[in-house]
Amino acid sequence: MVKQTLMYIPPMTIIGHPVIQYLLERYAILQTPTLTEFYNVHIAKYNKSRDRKLKFCSGLDDGIKAMSEDANCITLVTIEEEVGSIIVYSLIMFNTNYTQYDDRTNVRVTDIYIELLCGNQMLPPSGEATVLLRILENACFETGKYVIMLESTIRSEQYYKDHGYHEETIFGDTYLIKNLRALANWRKARSYLPEAAISRLDLKRETIKQNHKAERVSKIGRGTQKRKRMRKKKVGRRIH
Repeated sequence: MVKQTLMYIPPMTIIGHPVIQYLLERYAILQTPTLTEFYNVHIAKYNKSRDRKLKFCSGLDDGIKAMSEDANCITLVTIEEEVGSIIVYSLIMFNTNYTQYDDRTNVRVTDIYIELLCGNQMLPPSGEATVLLRILENACFETGKYVIMLESTIRSEQYYKDHGYHEETIFGDTYLIKNLRALANWRKARSYLPEAAISRLDLKRETIKQNHKAERVSKIGRGTQKRKRMRKKKVGRRIH
């Protein structure tokens, strides 16, 4: 069967939002009375494992039900229909009316806020969660050059940084953000640069990226060696 991405829009949502309109032109509506009902029938079955890491959303599933009917909290879900059942691969929940307010300057800012991005941990890695992230980013870029914001768990923080998000403090709170307005300006600027300058910038960017990756791998290796040494010490103590 073919995988498909569907969209759920809660009642009272402002459907005139450009990002919602863009997605409605490309993705069908998820046919369910409520997202909670869809969750109970098609997602909760994946959470029978006692291991939180092997659940649909690594133990964050309660957030799906808690936010599922909030106005302006849109859900994109990737599924594959089989005879008599549905396989759910991933979902992303995002708020199109996320508002910050700074009491000092009376500035009100509304951008796109990712509430939750989940892949089905009970299935082999498929990359479908990343596909949904790209779908949202593209919709935001094409319609309003929005800033996408989120607050990540420590475990997922590097994932977002690898996809172009960076930490920024806004009104006293720290977020991971991707500024698509700045990205649009950069793409425009590139069009005026000589080819040689673009090549040098791309090479520098790739070098920085590879250095960061090497550092992460190095830390993982050091952590593995440390765990091995600790296990040996424990074994030695048991022997003696």
